[in-house]
Amino acid sequence: MEQLIRSEKLATIGTMTAGIAHEMINPLSGISGTVTNMLQAPDKYGLNPKASSAFQPLGTRRPARTMIMKDLLHLSRKEEGTSVLTDINTIVRKAVNAVQLKGMSSIEYKLLLEKTMPMVLCDPVKIEQVVINITTNAVQSIVEKRERLALAGKEHNGMIIISTQPVDGMAHIDIIDNGMGISDDVKGKIFDPFFTTRAPGEGTGLGLSVCHRIVEEHNGRIVVESNNGLTTFSIILPVHKREEERSCIRS
Repeated sequence: MEQLIRSEKLATIGTMTAGIAHEMINPLSGISGTVTNMLQAPDKYGLNPKASSAFQPLGTRRPARTMIMKDLLHLSRKEEGTSVLTDINTIVRKAVNAVQLKGMSSIEYKLLLEKTMPMVLCDPVKIEQVVINITTNAVQSIVEKRERLALAGKEHNGMIIISTQPVDGMAHIDIIDNGMGISDDVKGKIFDPFFTTRAPGEGTGLGLSVCHRIVEEHNGRIVVESNNGLTTFSIILPVHKREEERSCIRS
């Protein structure tokens, strides 16, 4: 029932956001392109240093605006991707290396990757995006907890554990952190579009919605548990049938 309700929400919001995103992305791209040209040749366009400084944010924020529009479009429709047999461990390693955030250097990382993981038929770029998004949330949660405890004169040793393992014909990617945790009343909302617990301007509330949509497109699911000071996001994807057969033969 919960899955049905969420799907209906996404369908309704998708219809709305598709139109909004299409209407906004073209003029925003045009504005950003013009501003970039002006900043690259200020003398040609008569910009003094003060004007150049005022225009700078419009050019530097282009990637963020474009990414938000892409996230909206991803929620509104099923995008065609390239599915190939992929090593999940390779995706996890690439994703972890791609996350570069303030405060993460003091966080302890543990990668527990099963060497005999079967291959998964997926779009590796999209699954990598899912791992990056969830790992980013884990880092931000730990940093937030560390800052809160610091105000009380306490320390917090942040830790993120990322593991892979095959379970009952499915490939599991578990991302565990000891950050702020997720309360039961919030847990049922975290995949809703635009829902965020962060301060205004610090998050769009689209990241986990997009992750949920991507995993659904791969006939998988995301399971969340948060208790005893640990939060676990489990990305569960179906193993390719031939790989499953090989695993059975090997065992």
